[in-house]
Amino acid sequence: MTWLARTAFEIVAQSGFGTSFDPISEDYSEHRFVKSTKLLGPVIRGLIILRLYVVPMIYEYKLGTPRIWRTVINVLPWKRLHKLRDIVDTMYDTSFELFNEKKQALVNDEASFKNKHKDLMSVLIHANSKASDEDKLPDDQVLAQISQVSPSF
Repeated sequence: MTWLARTAFEIVAQSGFGTSFDPISEDYSEHRFVKSTKLLGPVIRGLIILRLYVVPMIYEYKLGTPRIWRTVINVLPWKRLHKLRDIVDTMYDTSFELFNEKKQALVNDEASFKNKHKDLMSVLIHANSKASDEDKLPDDQVLAQISQVSPSF
């Protein structure tokens, strides 16, 4: 099962992100993004009460800002919530790095970008750069799309 999961994740990484997180070999060290993605499901399942009752109220009544909630999460003595924070930070940081690399490659060599970069993220970034101002997504929304592509094994 380990080989199957690693292979599936590698296919998603290469076709979705245009990168390799975990080369399929005997000697490997698991990439931080892979570790975080694997832990996401189990950690979230342990926060069912938070997901069902607290988060909907926060969104419905627009309570606080992300900065305030980040401070609240940091202060609460809840290990599982801190683990989720760390997982989300790792996934965001990795997605942000990949996004900036692709965006910089587009800026540096737009003519050959489309031929060299055929993964989903590159296609999304290229299409967004060509979109009209009213149809263009802000960078934070494009970045959010990247994290949605990653599977939870």
